[in-house]
Amino acid sequence: MTPAGKRTLAKRRGIMEQIEEDFLAPLDAKSRAKLNDLLLKLAGHHDQRFTPS
Repeated sequence: MTPAGKRTLAKRRGIMEQIEEDFLAPLDAKSRAKLNDLLLKLAGHHDQRFTPS
């Protein structure tokens, strides 16, 4: 990856993290973990790459 690409990726990740934090703000850590578990379960049902090994 080029230096410019690395900078762009870092900037986009920062933006993504802020959007995610804003969206999930109403959830405490326990609720966020539960949501993550449920989403992984759904994803694993449709795509084996998301099933635990």
